[in-house]
Amino acid sequence: MNLSKLSLLSISFVALFATFFAVPVLAADPEPPIKDDAYAVRYAGQSLPDPLKIEAGATKTVEFRFKNTGTATLQGKGSRYVAAYTVQPRYHSSLFQAANWAAADETAGLYGSCAPGAICTLQLQLKAPEKVGTYKEEFHLAAKYHSWVKGGYFWIELQVVAPEKIVTPAPKEEAVTEEEKEVAPVLQANRFGQSKKKVSAAGGEKVTVAMVYHNSGEQAWTGYTLETNEPTAIAAVSKTLTFADTKWHSATRAKTVSHDVAPGAYERISFSFRTPTKKGSYPMTFALYADGTKIAGSDAAIEVTVTSDAPSHYEEPDFRTPSKVVPKEEVRLAEEPSIKVGIWKVDKNYVLITPQTDSYKVYAGGAYQGILPKGKTATLKLRDDIYSLKAGDLNVKSDKHIRLVPENNPHAVFKVDNLDREYQRVNFDEYRGVVEYRKVQNDDQIYVINDVLMSDYVAGMGENSDGSPEEYLKAQSVAQRTYGYFIKEYSNKHEKRNFDVVAHTGDQLYLGYKSEAIRPNFVKASKATRGFMVTYDTDNDDNTATEVVITPYFARTDGRTRSWKEVWGGHKPWLVSVPTVYDRSRGRRMYGHGVGMSQLDASDRASKLGEDWQTIVKYYYTDTEIVKMYK
Repeated sequence: MNLSKLSLLSISFVALFATFFAVPVLAADPEPPIKDDAYAVRYAGQSLPDPLKIEAGATKTVEFRFKNTGTATLQGKGSRYVAAYTVQPRYHSSLFQAANWAAADETAGLYGSCAPGAICTLQLQLKAPEKVGTYKEEFHLAAKYHSWVKGGYFWIELQVVAPEKIVTPAPKEEAVTEEEKEVAPVLQANRFGQSKKKVSAAGGEKVTVAMVYHNSGEQAWTGYTLETNEPTAIAAVSKTLTFADTKWHSATRAKTVSHDVAPGAYERISFSFRTPTKKGSYPMTFALYADGTKIAGSDAAIEVTVTSDAPSHYEEPDFRTPSKVVPKEEVRLAEEPSIKVGIWKVDKNYVLITPQTDSYKVYAGGAYQGILPKGKTATLKLRDDIYSLKAGDLNVKSDKHIRLVPENNPHAVFKVDNLDREYQRVNFDEYRGVVEYRKVQNDDQIYVINDVLMSDYVAGMGENSDGSPEEYLKAQSVAQRTYGYFIKEYSNKHEKRNFDVVAHTGDQLYLGYKSEAIRPNFVKASKATRGFMVTYDTDNDDNTATEVVITPYFARTDGRTRSWKEVWGGHKPWLVSVPTVYDRSRGRRMYGHGVGMSQLDASDRASKLGEDWQTIVKYYYTDTEIVKMYK
């Protein structure tokens, strides 16, 4: 495919005021296999012409434009997100990989969402190698794990030059004033939108504001904060007057963001503030800061008019005595919950169960049938839809499933004698609590199900190394307890199989009683955090209780976690991307889905930063609260 040189005059708000000039493009790479014709584009231009001159070691961003000529909406995040991959040869590691690339052979995704017929934008960040010379880098768009994009081939020529040597004359004392330093800062921004510029409300009311910023400089913002002024007190007004909301980090810091914002990238920021408590007019100003330096062009203001004093019961946030994260002792549940775990999809004609530490009461459905003594083995079968249990003189037959319940101790141990569940040379065939032998709904599969108290479920987890730091093990126990409870209460993924979670990593690796002996430090950590779970203000209403939320975790990242939206689509605001600095030092490989807590990075935060478990949990699960749900 050949494209002649075109002169483009299109300027659109979608492209956010960037003017593009088309250049000759030769599609030398053979069209890769297109599995889905709904994904198709046509090259429409780029912001900087070839050859792109760039100093060795420097970073530049070029915006490429494509018209969506297919029938699918192209997304920059979530499932099937569209990004550019290196070709000639395919998937080679690029010398121009920059900070916002997903991998050495994969750029960042498209900007936003691009409907059929619309113009799509790819912000291609390029970091030049140290070797001077002329280069050509070739790419092809693809929908991740789905299909190459038809017509998605493009390339760019780069001329890497030696950095310009700047000779700086000896400064005079009056040569550079503080005012002049602010005129030409390294970090720059353009503010493209602001949802509110004037606010009239009673004192103490909550107001939410959203803005869009563009990193218009050549340097990334390595995280940033949103800082505001304190209201100017009028006569007879308390000195504690503030715009702060309870979720602020201090009286003037409204927001702290840890992810990087690359040159050329756009950032949407939303935050809430409270109107001052006393009637009057208060100009509110705010700006962005990175590494303690104000980002030029980020200044904004809101005219706040307080129409009446705040109610007498309203109290302003007090940040004068900051303290570490303290979990809430709300105790919302009257008793410890239990959870049903599918531990074995039976592949034999019978199941052998032996109580180890207590006698077990036998039920068929809800009907009591007798006692299975400690140490006595029962044989359980299902034939022609009739359940049976045979143990000496105890002979049970019923069309209802069999359930065995400890007679005295709810933490009693039973053994599934003919279960082969070997992991790391141990056969995990012993579990605490209740056991059921039950057929799946509308199917012939049969499961052995462990109905176990939440504390025993967490203690029997096999997801952790027992030599890990204590605070990390505590953080993991909270994440695992929260995950199990959330799936039990808010998911029906295993409803037809009559249990809440599976015992393997389809949910969490639950190994039961024998795991406790192998991991005594983790058992101790789980007891220390008994009842604590992760919650979030899902309805954004301070007057309602926070809710338990899902808390995924995984082994390690390539330098940052992934948001829920990036991996599975949809939006869960407590599951956003955060930097994983210790993972980054291990290289750019990722093990696991990448959402939530990185186990290796969290372990290092405990050992190298000395962080407690509460701080670790709140780092990976953004803006959450930790609540003791039961005693």
